[in-house]
Formats: sequence, structure tokens, C-alpha cells
Amino acid sequence: MALEQKALVISSIPILGEAAATLNALPLLKFIGLGCVGGLAGSFLAQEKGLLDTLSRRDKVCFFSRRIVLGACIGVMVFVGWAGDSEYANLWMLGVCVISTSPIEMSKKIIELAQGFLAKKGEK
Repeated sequence: MALEQKALVISSIPILGEAAATLNALPLLKFIGLGCVGGLAGSFLAQEKGLLDTLSRRDKVCFFSRRIVLGACIGVMVFVGWAGDSEYANLWMLGVCVISTSPIEMSKKIIELAQGFLAKKGEK
């Protein structure tokens, strides 16, 4: 059994190298992937909070897929809008993943922070 596992690991190394090369060549895929991971994490957090307990199986699948697709869309939007030529692309990717976990709540929080910042700036 151990020899089979070693053979599997050794045979998967070139595949991982190709995947890394593809992600380095197409950074948009990194943002889409992290957006999907954030959406999936947000779905699991909602499930953990008990928000999905009363939903049917079909509604749960809709919720999961909507969060994942929304995370991918957020990744594309951030890459195209801000991170494409930025030297802080990794920081933008982290932001995509965090925002994708709960996009509506995070968007409301960002708007509140921006309004507070603009209000303080207007007072000066």
C-alpha cells in the first residue's frame, strides 16, 4: 500500500507543476479560484450558523452555487478593476477571498466605513 501511495505522489508532481505554471500565466484564474473558495467557505459558515437548517435540499444547492458563482464574479471584478496591474496582487486576492465569504455583509460594512471616512474628511 505504501508503494502505491508513493507512486501516486510521484506521478502527481508534474500535474501540480503544470497547474502552478497555468496559474502564473493566467492570474485571473487565481482570483476566480480564490473567489470560489471564499464563496464555499461562506456557505459553510452560513450552514454552521444554522441559516440553512429550514431550507430544502434544492434551496441549499441553490444557496451553495449562488455563493460560489458570486465569489467567482467578485474575483473577476477585483482583478479587472483594481488588481490587474497592481504590485499588491496577493493582497487583493486575500481581499477577494474574505469578501466572498459573506459578500452582502462585507459590502454593507465597506459602505459604512467609506461613509464614516468621508464624513470625517468633510469635517476637517
